[in-house]
Amino acid sequence: MSRLQLLLVGAVLILGISIFLFGEMTVLKPAGETEAVQEQPMDAEMLLLMSRSGLNAQEQDKLTAIEKALDTVTNASQREALAQSLAAFWETKNDWAAAAVWYEKAAVAGKNATGHALAGTRFLAAADMVGDSTLLNYLHAAAIRNFEAASQLAPENLDFAADLGHALTIGTAAPMQGIQKLLGIVKQEPKHLKANFHLAQLAIRSNQYDKAAKRFEDILSWYPAFADAYLGLGEAYYKLGDTEKAVKALEDYKALSKDPAILAQVEDFIRQIKSSTP
Repeated sequence: MSRLQLLLVGAVLILGISIFLFGEMTVLKPAGETEAVQEQPMDAEMLLLMSRSGLNAQEQDKLTAIEKALDTVTNASQREALAQSLAAFWETKNDWAAAAVWYEKAAVAGKNATGHALAGTRFLAAADMVGDSTLLNYLHAAAIRNFEAASQLAPENLDFAADLGHALTIGTAAPMQGIQKLLGIVKQEPKHLKANFHLAQLAIRSNQYDKAAKRFEDILSWYPAFADAYLGLGEAYYKLGDTEKAVKALEDYKALSKDPAILAQVEDFIRQIKSSTP
């Protein structure tokens, strides 16, 4: 699996069918229209505390031992390795928010651009699974912070810039900054995978299904093995009323994907399409 796919997999597969098959989008409310916020603002330590509350005693002890060891270590590479081990633990729990916190701590210790980008993808993955506005705003801000750090450490890396553009688009009340960043990348490198993919996702979210279909088709003409684009293409064609092309795209996805949970959902959706087609 390529580095690009590793960075995409957390954000894309966690979204799974929810974005591509239903096209739902979380919209941040303007100032003055938000729900009442919690008395205590969200931060990384509170996030970890919430996650730890669901662990058993043995798991709590395991984490406590590693965290105590981390407190005694001053060497940057050792701190990075210990933080990465804590992130890996939360990955096994599918707790993307807690994993992201530790990926960020590891990236800070090692001044690691790729680590910051990975933390950003996990924060975004977590954001797509919550409804609470305070937590959602924190997760989006944390994702943006990490993609900005990645871009600052590796300014020549367009993948990091594209991820930052995506996060700005979906995680702020002023998405045009992110959109312009993505369009600038595509102007600089017309076949850039991530920038085109994020723009295609945005078209899905904003119900511009004809534009989404065109961009997904372009992506697949350049990168025919990029499985996730077939999900978006299937959604776009379904919304456009072309059920035959929608089913074809989803069948193409099935031929490339190895994730049994996503495959089961895709198969179920194909059955729904076929049963509703005259």
